[in-house]
Amino acid sequence: MNSGDGWTMPGPDAGGPPQAWPPGHPAQPGHPAQPGQWMPPPPVAWTHTAYSRLGGLAVAVSVLLALVGVANLGLVAVLAQRRTLLQRLIDDPGSVTTSEAEDSDAAVAGVSGVYLLALLAAGIVFIVWFYRVRRNGQMFAEHLQRRGQGWAVGGWFCPVVNLWFPYQIACDALDAANFAAVSRVAGQPVAVGRRRYPLVTTWWVLFLAGGILSGLAVRFPDDTIERMVTATTTNIAGSALEIVAACLAIAVVRQITRAQEDQRPTQPWH
Repeated sequence: MNSGDGWTMPGPDAGGPPQAWPPGHPAQPGHPAQPGQWMPPPPVAWTHTAYSRLGGLAVAVSVLLALVGVANLGLVAVLAQRRTLLQRLIDDPGSVTTSEAEDSDAAVAGVSGVYLLALLAAGIVFIVWFYRVRRNGQMFAEHLQRRGQGWAVGGWFCPVVNLWFPYQIACDALDAANFAAVSRVAGQPVAVGRRRYPLVTTWWVLFLAGGILSGLAVRFPDDTIERMVTATTTNIAGSALEIVAACLAIAVVRQITRAQEDQRPTQPWH
């Protein structure tokens, strides 16, 4: 079977014997395994799935993530101002006027609203992009995908598994692109191992840490000024981590998009 761009895959009509593969791979359809011979499953792309282009969505996701980072930076600024007022209340209760406290609360509420709107828009577009990434992974190398396509969406919302399913899907997408690249050079499917992706791992750790801290901040009791200071400080720390995570998320989007677009076929593989 030929992709139209020089990548020929051995098939039932190729006329040659099946290629030997390491143990652990099932036999390839059309080539019954001989003793001591194992074949990996062909990527689904060669038979069914069409490639989903990522370029435009990746640009949109990157812009929206940048807006999330900017909004979060503004949130850190107004939270820092609130923390200063709270500390003044502790040190000298009469030094803070009612109007100052109201202005601070209004500023935090306003910036928080902008941040949440930016986060919602970025989240929707990111998940659409992420689903396409998972779908392309299915096309490049189905056997390297540990989670079903539905988890590219549900994995962000389902408790507990949302701590690692999206991370696995991102790494699997890069592994699939690597498989496609190596196989393209070899002219046939080549068994490849899983790789480590430090950028993806760092982004995911900071994303989780920032979310956990921000979640804890809103659950702190606010019955005393001291506790309000603790909650505000925790919120600032969480927001700071989320700013770095947003920057790294842009880099991750670029990395995955580039990896898959580099292997994009010139026409659908049949």
